[in-house]
Amino acid sequence: MVVREARELQWTHPFVRRFDASLHVLLNHFGPKALQHAPIGLTPGQLFMLYSIKKEGHAMVSQLARRMEVTSSAITVMLDRLEQRGLVKRMRDVEDRRAVYVELTERGDAAIEEVMEVRHRVIAQTLSELPDQEIESFITILERLAKVSETVDLKSAIASKNQMEEWP
Repeated sequence: MVVREARELQWTHPFVRRFDASLHVLLNHFGPKALQHAPIGLTPGQLFMLYSIKKEGHAMVSQLARRMEVTSSAITVMLDRLEQRGLVKRMRDVEDRRAVYVELTERGDAAIEEVMEVRHRVIAQTLSELPDQEIESFITILERLAKVSETVDLKSAIASKNQMEEWP
């Protein structure tokens, strides 16, 4: 394995464009396109919310709003729909009655499990087209890229040096 020194890659570099195009296809194929063929009846936003709640075990409404980058009123509307379908339940915090927690019901948990099964089936079928060695290499690099991406200063990556002074 060849290890290269970290360097700044310009946003116009062909690697960036190829990566972006491939990532777009993968995310679309493993997400919205796969779910269109599954009889689940949930929007991507609803699925993201259910997945976030499942990952945490329960979540505060305010946390969900921040995570999804929407207003509390938008979260309330989404939660109303999910609650009407029996997928989530809201509970008030016993110590702070202003705080509202959301958790999945058994039905909500089953819906997420069904979605993950569909997604994993599509991923498995896609990966089965590649030799094991290529899959292992790809996943190793993808895991490394995921770790690196968590350390990137998004504000400085997005803004040019001149624009950074204008940001709040």
